[in-house]
Amino acid sequence: MATSCCHSWVMAARASFPDLAKNITDSCTPMVETAKIIKKGETSPKLVESMACPGGCVGGPGTLASPGTASRQVTRFAEAAVPKDNV
Repeated sequence: MATSCCHSWVMAARASFPDLAKNITDSCTPMVETAKIIKKGETSPKLVESMACPGGCVGGPGTLASPGTASRQVTRFAEAAVPKDNV
């Protein structure tokens, strides 16, 4: 089972692994879930804060950096995550 709130990732995973597609689910982002709760009237917040990362979800919270910096951070992360003998 795999899941992600990134619809693009889910689509790519399903396309790359069609035999596992039924085991790959998507979910709403925390911000979408927050909006649903507010719309239902379950809470009345005075402030709702959100992040829009230029590099997308892949790089995590550090992506509030410039797109160039975020891109370098994601590349470094990817290179560190894959052992050199597996490339």
